[in-house]
Amino acid sequence: CESTACMMDEFIKKHIRPDMLSQLNCTKTMEEINDRGKCKKSNTFILDEISNVRKVCRNGTHSNCCYNCYESNEAPKCIYRNTYVPETKIIVACEYNKPVHYESPPTHKKPIVVCK
Repeated sequence: CESTACMMDEFIKKHIRPDMLSQLNCTKTMEEINDRGKCKKSNTFILDEISNVRKVCRNGTHSNCCYNCYESNEAPKCIYRNTYVPETKIIVACEYNKPVHYESPPTHKKPIVVCK
């Protein structure tokens, strides 16, 4: 996806889960972002509303963090274990004041730390 709106939608789908602490179900959550028949090794989720995460791009404030899901069983089962990690730093890029994935090697987008 090329447009900023599409990139932000992808970022939200893969990383924003304000209610994850109450759900505590990495396996179910990872099913929503895995490609069919594949297990993503790990993923970090930001435990905040997208409106607060967008403020990071506008004024540099930080969001609540973080919940990591790690693969503990390979495809086709895709079972995950979870870890709450409040001190994890997540680095994103901002494009037109919207958070998107920070790519490595770096693109023209400036990296921003979302959580601390």
